[in-house]
Amino acid sequence: MYLQNTSSLNCCPGLDNYGNHIYQITQIMPVFLGGKPGTERVVLFTSQNGISSKAELQRFNEEKKAWLTEYIKIIRGVPRLELLSGYWELMKKYVVILYYKLGRDRFLDYYVIGESEGIVCELAERIQIYMGDVWFEGGKLIEAEGNRYRVWTRKNSRFVLAPYELCIIPNSYVIEYAISEDEKVRLANKDFDVKAGDIVQVIRIDSNPVLEKIIFYFTPGIKYIPHKSAFKILNKGKFKFTIIPGGYNWRNAVIVTVNAG
Repeated sequence: MYLQNTSSLNCCPGLDNYGNHIYQITQIMPVFLGGKPGTERVVLFTSQNGISSKAELQRFNEEKKAWLTEYIKIIRGVPRLELLSGYWELMKKYVVILYYKLGRDRFLDYYVIGESEGIVCELAERIQIYMGDVWFEGGKLIEAEGNRYRVWTRKNSRFVLAPYELCIIPNSYVIEYAISEDEKVRLANKDFDVKAGDIVQVIRIDSNPVLEKIIFYFTPGIKYIPHKSAFKILNKGKFKFTIIPGGYNWRNAVIVTVNAG
């Protein structure tokens, strides 16, 4: 069932009157959910007062020669939604993820949108993920909470999360650490010697539920590698990062120094 005819977007670019809010288009992104290429898209909006955001998943109707909205998501209190799309092996289809991060600790909310039995709907959702991130990798949908990782899987007919271990980057220098239930950081050393050009990967090895925050003090001499908890050292020098157990327990925080020669 179509929710709204949005062909008027072409004659009134940037504005859409929905409810009591006036929305302005911030992004139009073509997506692929299994239909004819070029006939599916997501339109992102933000309210002019900056206190609400909206996403519409639309398909082009050849008969009506208009974009018709099949799914709407409105988030109050969030000025802007972000979007990513990828192939999800659990559905054997492409899906869309709407997400946003709030605050200094990047609390993540996200919604997985796809087609099931001919209907566009929310397949999964997650809210308030501390230091959160989400991405596709090799058909898998992976979630990070701090330096802990989980992957979406299927149990019976439900989508559930299971523990996931990051792959070790070949020839990288791996720094392993653990955090105890009483929020103490355990690692073999606090100083490590590597060579310029090395990749350093920071891996947590315990399964305790305690979260953590890692603060990397980036300088022009290092390059962060997304989704791998790793960085490449470009130049000689001294580089540091801090592991904060529980996310806020600075009393038990540990500063790690990497010396690149």
